[in-house]
Amino acid sequence: GEFFHDVLDRFLHLVLQEGQQLTPLTENQKNDFVDRVLKEVFGLQQYHVLDASPRMQFIRYQLAKTIERVTWALHKQSDKTALHPQKTEVLFGQIGKNVGIPGLELSLNEQSTLYVRGKIDRIDTAEANDELWLSVIDYKSSSRQFDLTEAYFGLAMQLITYLDVALRDATQLLGIGEQQIKAAGAYYFHVHNPLIDPKETQEEERLKAFKYNGLFVDDQTAFELYDQSIEPSKHSVLFPLRKNKEEVITKSKKNDARFYTEEEIDWLRKHNEKNLVHGGQQILSGEVKLNPYYKVKDKKRACELCPFRSVCHFDVMLKENQYHRIEKLEKQEIMKRIGGEEDE
Repeated sequence: GEFFHDVLDRFLHLVLQEGQQLTPLTENQKNDFVDRVLKEVFGLQQYHVLDASPRMQFIRYQLAKTIERVTWALHKQSDKTALHPQKTEVLFGQIGKNVGIPGLELSLNEQSTLYVRGKIDRIDTAEANDELWLSVIDYKSSSRQFDLTEAYFGLAMQLITYLDVALRDATQLLGIGEQQIKAAGAYYFHVHNPLIDPKETQEEERLKAFKYNGLFVDDQTAFELYDQSIEPSKHSVLFPLRKNKEEVITKSKKNDARFYTEEEIDWLRKHNEKNLVHGGQQILSGEVKLNPYYKVKDKKRACELCPFRSVCHFDVMLKENQYHRIEKLEKQEIMKRIGGEEDE
């Protein structure tokens, strides 16, 4: 994961430093940028291990092939969307001696403040109707979907936190004036070298393996920005959208729960901040109760992936050890709950 983040950051920085965007680059120019970055990164001390043995050299070869495929996808996507990379590896808060944009500062009580820090993999923007639309992208080495139930219960706060920070600090981050900022969404980008049917040679089909997933804005202007290449009666290869016979872009599925109104996104941001504050207050109060989650519908437990079971000794057979049972909630119910928080 660190390797992919490092290479993609350097690649996009190089493109932007050259005063370019991905769209106008020729395939040869893009490949030249990739070769320069890979040569630079493989030359770093921490990656010398990739030359240590034939096995490690093969892993190096696979890593390079993955980067070639991913940058190919980014290049092709840039031809189809109005949203283009503006910032990459954006630090917020303070990590060690490195200080980024302010990030989130949330009051826990009269004496204590929670400072949320992290790094946003990529920020894309597009302009429409004198408004600047902004989206955040999180690179993942495995396929990932935005789970609203997990976000509601505070199990998945990363994506919404990134979007919240980017929207709060957009003026400083992007160096803009009084232009109105609007959320275009927050999505995952799967960094991988997918297995493709050898019979499938069409570029559009290959691009589907890199389709964005996450949280999207239910707004017609945003739809037009997401993908400007959809043909009538066809689906987008970038986003869960389609264009009907009347040439109007709509959601691929009418009731797609991945789309949220501007107001709903604001609700999610504020509820996410409440979850962060609640967690900070529990830490301050010395809360150490063993209470791992158990997702009832999926039958998934936090303990399945936790490396500290030998330390915590959680045992469901003991009456004092109980799972935090999480029921699957529909989007409508969650929006009703967090929308109601605004009236409290």
